Amino acid sequence: AALLFQGIEKRVSGSSKPLYKALVDLSEGYALWDAFDYKGGWNKLHSAKKALEMAMLFGGPPGVKTLVSGLKENMTFLEKIVMGGEGVKPEIFFDLLSNAKRRAELEHKYEDATARLYRALEVLAQVKLSERGFNTGSIDTARLPSTLREEFIQRYTSSIDGKIKIGLEAAYRLLSELGDELGLAFNKHWNDFKVLFESRNLSILAHGFAPIKPERNKQLWEMVLKISDVRPERLPQFPRMEL
Repeated sequence: AALLFQGIEKRVSGSSKPLYKALVDLSEGYALWDAFDYKGGWNKLHSAKKALEMAMLFGGPPGVKTLVSGLKENMTFLEKIVMGGEGVKPEIFFDLLSNAKRRAELEHKYEDATARLYRALEVLAQVKLSERGFNTGSIDTARLPSTLREEFIQRYTSSIDGKIKIGLEAAYRLLSELGDELGLAFNKHWNDFKVLFESRNLSILAHGFAPIKPERNKQLWEMVLKISDVRPERLPQFPRMEL
């Protein structure tokens, strides 16, 4: 889309030139966002928004008003990720789900979609643990429940820096032991997750050579939505350009 708009920009003159330059920035901004370059994407979209708002003052092509409305909504969401530095944020969980949906529905890349869903599930646990004062990259053993302390020290102490680092399954075990509703929900559906994780582990982008089947990806999608109690309409939606 960006290349197409660049070609048009070279052919037009007058007030049309800034409009098509804005559409170039818009396309590149969403491409950067789609590749998790949140800061780069926000900068491009911010530039596009100002130019498109100016185009609206002079009428602009039909569809610009709707496009800008969707863009503003997206930027409000993206700003929460960009501002305040890096770290655990619930918006990243929502963005990973939205990204996974695009990979599956637009590109039929179920390996990529499943990898994003798995990471989204991990981010969700990291968010919940962060709210309770835990950092999964450096667990404070003194704050661990006594039922998990010795096991976590033995299994998850890094040989590189001596820190206790836990992954997805251990994070949900900890949440469950702390009585967190998310951890308890994950534990309740563990048998279902175990089957889906096995498919993911045997996939080409994990540890095996068996491609992810569309139905497995869909099952994991539904399970993540179920335990997180997230409705798809809450996820960021990239606007469609109908100009």
